Amino acid sequence: MLEQESGSAKPAATPPPTPTLEVDGKTAAILPGDNILQTARRAGAYVPSLCYDERLASYGSCRLCLVKVNGRLVASCTLKAEHGMRIETADDEIRTLRKGIAEMVLSLLPEPAIADCPKCRHEGLCELHQVAREVGAGDGRFTGRAGGAFKEDVNPFLGRNYERCINCYRCVRICDEIEGDNAITAKGRGFGSTIATWMDGALEDSSCEFCGQCIHTCPTGALFDKKMFAKKPADLLADEIQHVDTICPYCGTGCGLTLETARGKLLGSLPRFTAPASEGALCVKGQWGVDFIESKERLTTPLIKKSDGTFREATWDEALDLVATKLTQVKNDHGGDAFAGWASARTTSESNYLLMKFVRGVMGTNNIDNCQRT
Repeated sequence: MLEQESGSAKPAATPPPTPTLEVDGKTAAILPGDNILQTARRAGAYVPSLCYDERLASYGSCRLCLVKVNGRLVASCTLKAEHGMRIETADDEIRTLRKGIAEMVLSLLPEPAIADCPKCRHEGLCELHQVAREVGAGDGRFTGRAGGAFKEDVNPFLGRNYERCINCYRCVRICDEIEGDNAITAKGRGFGSTIATWMDGALEDSSCEFCGQCIHTCPTGALFDKKMFAKKPADLLADEIQHVDTICPYCGTGCGLTLETARGKLLGSLPRFTAPASEGALCVKGQWGVDFIESKERLTTPLIKKSDGTFREATWDEALDLVATKLTQVKNDHGGDAFAGWASARTTSESNYLLMKFVRGVMGTNNIDNCQRT
């Protein structure tokens, strides 16, 4: 106590050293909360997986992420990375095991070949066939019996073809862990296991919010966008499809979208996982509502009402001049307080700020409010 009062300072604490482990002979830093799979991939090692989604809790069902830790085989997604571990990711034994596992997974599909995969044909290699190609797995070595079946749903959004399901349960887990809906679950055991809703009913009768998260975590195309798939010609190839990053216009959240187009037409939208506002999450409007762009009822030019009550098309300059004239007349005849602005909760903060500046600075009134108060 006397030393503190005299002004003497305590020496600064030395920060603890960053924990590291060895990946294929190279030193790699361990970040807080890392599992071995994350650390190995960050170090540049190729470690395949099919049941792993970094947004979800580790599951360890596919076993494709096998590595050796201090000489012992483990599933790298389920084991926490610890200081001093020695990791091997690709010796002969590991490569042989991964190839065999991938070939057994391929045997679950009715058409295991890449050429017969609808997702690969229309969107580029699906995750399963990407992994199969990387590990050198071929189809036909094993013959299995798929437990799923095509599900007929009257909903216009989400299609379910569980013939292509490999029981990774990523769809079930993302519906539970991320969305909190629990609309789907696992059903049955062994070859009879599949994905189902409550009482095996239709999706529209479940708690599904049609956010589309299950589609975009599915590694095989067992779940698919029905609207987008219906718009794709049978002869459309993945190389013809273009992707354009943009922002969803429906509200002020600013969720990231990637629009998918081909042959001059909009096919649909995909979530943009790198977008900071949404990180891949979309509502039903953002996921499936972008086809309003091609609606025949969409206004593409300003309309001015005529004296008989009908509307005529106008240029933007004509329409803006008319609005400015009318607002000026209101202010001159009745004063600024005759005008009020109503801000929106479904647009950007910048847009609301500009409205506030216009109401106060141009119209000369404080009559501005926000729809959230109603």
